[in-house]
Amino acid sequence: MYSIPLSLLLLSRSVPLQEAVEQALGGVIVCDLVTTHDWEHAIDYLKEEPFDALLIDLEATPEGLGSLSDLKRRTPWSSLIVLTEAQDHQLGLASLRHGAHDHLCRNELEQGQLYRAIRYNVERLKSERSLHQSQQQFFQAQKMEAIGRVSAGMTHDFRNLITVILNNCQILLKLTEDQRMRSNVEEIAVAGQKASSLVNQLLQFARDQRGEAPQQLDLTRWLPSMKMLITPLLSRDIQLHWKGGSEKLEVEVHPTRLEQVVMNLVVNAVDALEGRGHLGVEAGQIELPSDYVGRGLSLPAGSYAVITVWDTGGGIPPEIIPHLYEPFFTTKSKGTGLGLSTVYSLTRAMGGELGLATRQGLGTAFRIFLPCPARPVERLELPATVLLLDRHGLERQVLRNVLDDLGVLVLEARTRREALRVLRSKQSLDWVLADLFTLDGEIAGPLQACRELRPEAGLALLSLFPAAFHEPAGWSTLGLPVLEKPVTHEALRALIQPATSGSYPT
Repeated sequence: MYSIPLSLLLLSRSVPLQEAVEQALGGVIVCDLVTTHDWEHAIDYLKEEPFDALLIDLEATPEGLGSLSDLKRRTPWSSLIVLTEAQDHQLGLASLRHGAHDHLCRNELEQGQLYRAIRYNVERLKSERSLHQSQQQFFQAQKMEAIGRVSAGMTHDFRNLITVILNNCQILLKLTEDQRMRSNVEEIAVAGQKASSLVNQLLQFARDQRGEAPQQLDLTRWLPSMKMLITPLLSRDIQLHWKGGSEKLEVEVHPTRLEQVVMNLVVNAVDALEGRGHLGVEAGQIELPSDYVGRGLSLPAGSYAVITVWDTGGGIPPEIIPHLYEPFFTTKSKGTGLGLSTVYSLTRAMGGELGLATRQGLGTAFRIFLPCPARPVERLELPATVLLLDRHGLERQVLRNVLDDLGVLVLEARTRREALRVLRSKQSLDWVLADLFTLDGEIAGPLQACRELRPEAGLALLSLFPAAFHEPAGWSTLGLPVLEKPVTHEALRALIQPATSGSYPT
């Protein structure tokens, strides 16, 4: 049996074909099979959620083979398998030319071909998608390195020119007592100082600083000093949310560089708020039991200190995100475009990674991941069973591994339909962990279903944003606990351990 849950969409008007598919998949693949005979309904399903595979009877599509191109465009990472009642090699070849991954007729379904076709194509597309993400990250790193090399050469030349300008300004000020002349020379000197500051920023981005020796820094003791620097930047209508942690959290960094990174992110957050809203700075530690790839991150397994700077501004438009870290790229009328490029460069120089979560109209969260010493992971004192609802496969896998470390039995679901199936089963259940974006913000319905079907189980939400982000951002979480992704062992332990003793939230 293929144990990884799959989400499948069957579009067919043929009842015998539908029955053949259901029979072929029964007991072989753990899946959520959505069946429809209407093209418009199929498109609505695709708008709601992605599917691992689409099983398409061309007789149910308005344009026949031409519809395959539309499906390919809508769901580029879904396996597309064409089904027919009778064997038709010409149609099969034509469908492959139009974007399908495979073609099967009804009698082949009964021979087990459907299981093999779905498994092969789903795994192949997963590999292709992972390779595509890795290539995009590699190309981004190459582009930033090339820009850095060019910037380094230009910066040194500009620095020499500015030095000449400033030195001559000093000489002129000594040689003349004419107030008008002195005023003009002083203006030139001020402009030169601003240019020098800009060049130093660019040099900070361009330099390879990995050779400089880092220092041991305890973030728990360092963060209060940052709060003193940040507070004067805020207007009275911006509320600061601060969470520094209590346990020792050591990283090897250059303190002034880390200070510059955090300050640049805070300044950007203040600009995004336009004088009103909520800004947060948080620090914590996560243990990744397996590699974490996605959301612009590529983190090997290990222990990381995480500093998060979030705001409830307008968010970042999708078309802007690919250019965020490029020097001189800015959407501000008075910006230099060097703030985030410097943040990117300094974070990488400290051996860290920079993560981003943003949603238009809600806000943005930047995360700084820095390697740190690991902490021992203790298993829960009593066993627990958790239903994990998350349509993001890689993130679901990482969270499953974290739960496994704690000794938790994990039941998985990609969609709300799969989750309802588990809730209606006889399987014991202590907690339901539901991704907020999988729910699309609709929390009341799943909460009511959980309380009606499993009153003994608790419900908690998973989010890319810190828990403190949601209330000021205007998201109604109905008083439910919110865990930030990637989720820490400590956060899960604090949530689940009381449940094993029979204490659940109401």
